[in-house]
Amino acid sequence: MADPSGKKEDLPIFLADCLINSIRQRMVQIIHPDEEIRKANALNTMKLGTRFGELTTEYPQHTRLFADYLKEQEDECREIEKDYIMSAHLLQVK
Repeated sequence: MADPSGKKEDLPIFLADCLINSIRQRMVQIIHPDEEIRKANALNTMKLGTRFGELTTEYPQHTRLFADYLKEQEDECREIEKDYIMSAHLLQVK
């Protein structure tokens, strides 16, 4: 934590450090298991695929647009599963 040296310009840093430490004391981190993320992504991708079929039937002129969107979502799911640790941070109210 920053040490308040008495200089005015150090005060914002000191206050920010105090706030961060206070938040850390009240924070609970929940790490979501990889398998849970994969299942959620698979379900969402399946639903998007179903909707893709419906929309391309109804609006065939926009098939490429829908296909590009579906591909972007699939790429994002792979990225989330591979490159990130999914977590939630909860703050305790006192």
